[in-house]
Amino acid sequence: GNSVTLTVGNQRLDGKVTDLSPPLGVMSKKNKRQHDDAMIDDPESKNDDDDVEYEIVGFIKRKIVFSHRPQVMSQNWVSPTKDLGSQRTV
Repeated sequence: GNSVTLTVGNQRLDGKVTDLSPPLGVMSKKNKRQHDDAMIDDPESKNDDDDVEYEIVGFIKRKIVFSHRPQVMSQNWVSPTKDLGSQRTV
């Protein structure tokens, strides 16, 4: 249902999913026109607010609320990726 568990390393966070009121919009900033080499060299064209547009790409309708501090899973816990960088090939 509404309960979730997030594991980060050897720590576990328990939380619940709740609705956001009001929802948040996610926007992406884009340039209206492509800059060629002549426009990049022109200092007046670099900071034009008319060249920027924003597009709504999604909405965030829910959030996860963690009400307690992280719990340590075990004192003897070993990360599965701990030795990835130190593996030697013979």
